[in-house]
Amino acid sequence: MALVANADKRAVSEAKSAWRAHQKAVKSGEVKTNYSIGLAGSFTVESLEPFIGSTILASGFKPTIKIAAYNQLFQVCLNHTNHFSGKLDCIIIIWRIEELLANEFKDFISGKPEALQKAKDTLAEFSAAISSLRESFKGFLIVSTPPYPQDTTTFVNWNNSSTGAAFFFKTLSLKWAELLAAKEQVYILDLDLLQRISGMDSIFDARKWYLYKQPYKDLFLLQLGLAISRLFNARYMVPKKCLVMDCDNTLWGGIVGEDGLEGIQLGQGFPGSVFQDIQQMALNWREQGISLALLSKNNEGDVKQVFLNHDGMILKWQHISAWQINWQPKHENIKEIAKDLNIGVDSLVFLDDNPYEIAQMQEYCPKVTSIQVPEDPAFYPAMLAGITCFDKLETTTEDLKRASMMQAEQDREQVRNSMSSQTFLESLDLRVTFFTPQQQHIERVAQLINKTNQFNLTTVRRNSEEVQAIFADTSYRIYCIQIDDRFGEYGLTGVAIIKLDIAKKVSHLDTFLLSCRVLGRGVEGAFISAIAKDMDSLGITSMKGSFIATKKNSPAKSFLPDHGFTLQKSTNWLATIADIPPTPEYITIKALLG
Repeated sequence: MALVANADKRAVSEAKSAWRAHQKAVKSGEVKTNYSIGLAGSFTVESLEPFIGSTILASGFKPTIKIAAYNQLFQVCLNHTNHFSGKLDCIIIIWRIEELLANEFKDFISGKPEALQKAKDTLAEFSAAISSLRESFKGFLIVSTPPYPQDTTTFVNWNNSSTGAAFFFKTLSLKWAELLAAKEQVYILDLDLLQRISGMDSIFDARKWYLYKQPYKDLFLLQLGLAISRLFNARYMVPKKCLVMDCDNTLWGGIVGEDGLEGIQLGQGFPGSVFQDIQQMALNWREQGISLALLSKNNEGDVKQVFLNHDGMILKWQHISAWQINWQPKHENIKEIAKDLNIGVDSLVFLDDNPYEIAQMQEYCPKVTSIQVPEDPAFYPAMLAGITCFDKLETTTEDLKRASMMQAEQDREQVRNSMSSQTFLESLDLRVTFFTPQQQHIERVAQLINKTNQFNLTTVRRNSEEVQAIFADTSYRIYCIQIDDRFGEYGLTGVAIIKLDIAKKVSHLDTFLLSCRVLGRGVEGAFISAIAKDMDSLGITSMKGSFIATKKNSPAKSFLPDHGFTLQKSTNWLATIADIPPTPEYITIKALLG
């Protein structure tokens, strides 16, 4: 225990030191900040600054943090520009019952039941203030849940009766969760969960609280900073797309080639139950759109027998999107998995129990995130739960359907190999739905804008808030396409953003992109043709476009000249609307424009 405590203290010291060094570099002009955070709390939050700052620094940002006055949450929400100077990219609101609902809380536990309704009314007003902030502030907005109250004067009445502190807390927590769930693009920091994980007694600093209204020890403030940075990473980093798993001693205990089907550890008793939990966690990720793959030095037949015939298996063979089961080096095989799934190796997370295999992968495929399974199976689920590289703030409809879409793509590939390209395309019965997005599509649109690299004319990145602003701007048009064929759905796979100049009868193709999984089917031609038709209906006679080359977008290089655009200068192209080719004959297009 002492080693863990020392390591924690060292982490606290390192966090403070990193933030001091950053602030010094900013003040001297050596470093320019690129991200601005506004922090407001019902308690004094200055002590939290170095822990938020250092963990955000570790994520690659160079932040500046601006702090609002103590317990001014309503005022901040209703007019944040009065409390934070300059432009903000993010606002974090952290609150506790002890400050925001102090009077109502004390009245309730003193035997005044009407105080509960007063507290609900105050929460409703606070919720309305958060909504007002969301309307006026277009950046990343994080709002906390309240933790269980630490007010020591309440513990004489903490029990779960209808007059106790616990009842008050649970009722208000549920109410707050309902209010937040109804809001768009307000992201939740679960302060109560963090407090329960760490333990109330171990995190409360009574001296700090009584001296300057800051209730937490530094170790907990560090955990709070890490939780906030996890939200940042989920917001700004592209999540990994596939979990690649070894089999023996990773998906089950033992070695199937030696122990046989009946000899491996997989079932209700320990350690077999651990591996069932691991498989369920992997299945949960799959249901959120993460592909599952197998990478094992084994006989393929032996592995398949486990999946098909062992009654302890949670995962089934149909859950696996790709596999390489042979005796070749894993660092070579994993490239084949990436190729089969049409994703980069940097989108893969590799699990293996063998330190040699992990070291080989790190040496030869450093872009793969490689994680060694704990030697003691009891620690395995907690380790897996700590993986953050699959984190997403939103799970889109396409995420939920991705695994089934992967299976459909494998079926298409089998058919493709048996006929010519043109015959294959004609056989697909491709259907494209061309539409203007609604509110529920915004997160998916932002997701595509930020992760599409291969067929992307400009690779301009925009976050959800920026897409939301364009969505509300009448001088822009956003178009999307959803595709399906006789094998199944591709989902929402194309986005275009058009800047309109109605007076000059010209439009600018600001963004045009397609998911790589629909390339080679002529869909891009159908998309630009549908856009041209709508432009014509608006009286637009010409369209400008740009191609900005990157290391990855060569598949889009010839799109503009192939579809009626002529080069003007440098990266700028121009097309007459009438010169843009029509939709390919083998594609059916349906327009649903708002």
